[in-house]
Amino acid sequence: MLSFIKKFTSIVVVAGTFFNCGEAIGSLKNIGVKGDFSRTSAGEIILTTTVTNYSDDATQLHSIEINSSLHEALNLTRIDLSRGDCFWGSCGYSINRRIPSGQSISIQFKGNYIPDFISGDIDFYIGKGFFNFKTISVDCCK
Repeated sequence: MLSFIKKFTSIVVVAGTFFNCGEAIGSLKNIGVKGDFSRTSAGEIILTTTVTNYSDDATQLHSIEINSSLHEALNLTRIDLSRGDCFWGSCGYSINRRIPSGQSISIQFKGNYIPDFISGDIDFYIGKGFFNFKTISVDCCK
C-alpha cells in the first residue's frame, strides 16, 4: 500500500507541473472565496458559495468540491437540482463559469437542517491547472 501511495504522489506532482504551465498558483492570491449557511425554514438550509475576482484579468470557476461527510449529512443539491459526482471523499459540481475582473459569482446549494454541529471543506477549482484551487472550511447547524 505504501508503494502505491508513493507512486501516486509522484504522478500527481509530475502532472501538476504540466497542468500549471499556463498560470501560476500564485494567481489565486487575488481571488476571494467564501461559503455561508442560512436557514430558510425549520427543515431547510441554503449554502451560498461566492467567488470574487479581485485580479485585473478574467478567470474561470471550473468546479466546486464539497466534503462528502458534509454533503451527505445535509443532503445537499444545487438549487437547480443537479446532483454532484461523489467519489474519493468529496462531491464535485461542474460549474465552468467565467468571472470577469472585479466581479463575483454565487452558486447556491440547498439541503436539510440538522440539529447537530457539522463542518467540512469546500474546494474551488479556479483558473488554469489542476492544482489551482482554494479551500475553505464551513460549519453548520447548531
